[in-house]
Amino acid sequence: MTGSVLFDVYALAQRTRSLLDVALAAAPLTPAQYAMYSAVHEHGPLSASDLARVVGMPVTSVHDEVSAMARRGHLERRRDVRDRRAVLLRLTPDGVAAHESTRAAFEVAVSAVERRLGRPVADVRDVLSELGRACDGAAADVAFEAAAG
Repeated sequence: MTGSVLFDVYALAQRTRSLLDVALAAAPLTPAQYAMYSAVHEHGPLSASDLARVVGMPVTSVHDEVSAMARRGHLERRRDVRDRRAVLLRLTPDGVAAHESTRAAFEVAVSAVERRLGRPVADVRDVLSELGRACDGAAADVAFEAAAG
């Protein structure tokens, strides 16, 4: 390892992507699609902005994936009854079915990783949450410093 937490996280993300590519190879959704469907399924109905926050992606990238999900017939957009300007996203029954079909393969990978952890899963997730908060705060700091010039 290089001694940089961010490099370690980057390398871990690459290994995670490789694991999920293999685990979901025969599933109806790719790992990236499964992540988006999971966020909508677990947090929805929600706006594209809220979805972007949940998955940690720019809103423009989320809009591209949302459009693809809708073209597949897996996502519906509905006006928010509380705020007619807002559009809420929700999986269709076909979207839920694709998500559920992929979940079994995803869970195999999750179980394999969790069996190999040397500490409780809750502890690992706490550290990941802390790292996520640190990255969010650091992003704000770096943006502020860049703006200050």
